[in-house]
Amino acid sequence: MSRGANVRSLSTLHAKTYIGQQRAILGSANASSHGFGLGQTPGWSEACISIETPAVLQDLHAWFDNLWKAAADLSDPQIARLLLESADRNYNQTGNGESLDLLEALENSAEQFADSRLYIALDWEPYGEEVEKGVSKLREATGEDIDAWENWSDMPTNAQILSFHYNQRAGKKYSYEGAWQSPLDPKSAMDPVTKAIYVHAVPRILGRFHLGDTSTWLKAIARLRNRVFEAAEPDEKAATVHVLDFATQYLALK
Repeated sequence: MSRGANVRSLSTLHAKTYIGQQRAILGSANASSHGFGLGQTPGWSEACISIETPAVLQDLHAWFDNLWKAAADLSDPQIARLLLESADRNYNQTGNGESLDLLEALENSAEQFADSRLYIALDWEPYGEEVEKGVSKLREATGEDIDAWENWSDMPTNAQILSFHYNQRAGKKYSYEGAWQSPLDPKSAMDPVTKAIYVHAVPRILGRFHLGDTSTWLKAIARLRNRVFEAAEPDEKAATVHVLDFATQYLALK
C-alpha cells in the first residue's frame, strides 16, 4: 500500500493465484521468500503451474473480480485497523480448550485478574444515528461483529470490555451487549466527525472465558448503576470499572 498498490482483505481466501494479462500462476506458494525458496533457510516444498490458455485466463479474471468485490478495502483506515487488530487477537488466542466460566473464576480467585486488561462498562445512552450508520458500514465491509462507543476519550487502551446497557426507555431493563476489544490507541482511532471509537467482538473473554450466569451479572450491574447514580455528574452517560474492583464491590463475592 505504501508503494501505491490497492489491497483488500478476504478472511475466507486461501488460494495462491497470480494473474496477469498473458499468464497466470496457480499453486501452493505464498508470495514470500520462503514460499518461492529465496530465503537463507530452506523453504517449503511447493508446486505451481503456469497457465496461458486465454479461456482459462478469462475465467480466472472473472473469479478474481468477484472476490475483489466481496473483500474489505484496506485503504479505509478504520477497516484496516479493525481487521489487523482482529487478526492479532486470533493469532494470540490462548488455545482451543474448554471455555471457562468467568463468574466462577472470579468467585474462586478474583485476585488472579488484578493485572488483566479487563473492564466492565455500563452505559445508559444510545449512540447517535451517524455512529449507527458507521457500525453498519463496517460490519458489512469487514464481515466482523463491530460496535462502537461514542466520545469515550479515556477508553482503556488495548483492553477487553464487557459491555452492559441500562435501557431507561424500555422498562428500565439491563442487558449484556458482549465482550469487545479496545484499540491500541483509542484517541487516534476515534472518528474525528462522529467521535465514535469502533471496536470488534471478542469470542472468548481473555481468550479463555465465557461470561457465566447472566442474571448474577445483571444484578451486580444494577448495584453499580445505583452507586454511580448517587455521585454521577448530570451529563454522565456511562461508568467503567476494572473487573477486580467490580468483583469485590458489586458481585458480592464470598
